[in-house]
Amino acid sequence: ALHMARPADVVRTLLSHGADPNVPDYYGKTPLHIAAGRGDTASMASLLAFGAWLEARDRFGASPLHNACKGADPPAINLLLDAGADMSA
Repeated sequence: ALHMARPADVVRTLLSHGADPNVPDYYGKTPLHIAAGRGDTASMASLLAFGAWLEARDRFGASPLHNACKGADPPAINLLLDAGADMSA
């Protein structure tokens, strides 16, 4: 459910009730991958606050930062870099 949750307050509600922010989907994408690809910085911040893995890799080797770059979303990219994402990965 967390992979599909919108808006950010729904994400936060699910997380506060115990949803795991690191459960991958079939393709290995975590909710942070999905939110980063959408440029949903509010959800990204909630996921990170609840322990989302910043360097999680999907089955293709992409990280949430890769997804944010692919979506060409500067605020999402900056949020991940400010949180410590590895720019060289």
